[in-house]
Amino acid sequence: MDRLERLVNLVAALIDAERPLAREQIRERVGGYAADTEVFRRNFERDKELLRQIGLPLVLEPLDRADPDGLQGYRIPRERYELPDPGLTDDELAALR
Repeated sequence: MDRLERLVNLVAALIDAERPLAREQIRERVGGYAADTEVFRRNFERDKELLRQIGLPLVLEPLDRADPDGLQGYRIPRERYELPDPGLTDDELAALR
């Protein structure tokens, strides 16, 4: 798996996540990361930085809302990622199709 495919899978996992994902959950869900813990950490740090550089709203949130100072996880809030409905009419939508 190349880096681009890993990044696409990472974005998909973070957008689909209903709750923040811990690093280990990301490692399990997203293919293409190394088995070695240190190599995984470095690759994941680079991937996070790239996603932020291209403007994706990658956020770090508490895994447990009752413990805001506890462990943190990552997600991309769908409402900050998707464009709002432009309010096109049925004719405008048909023209786009």
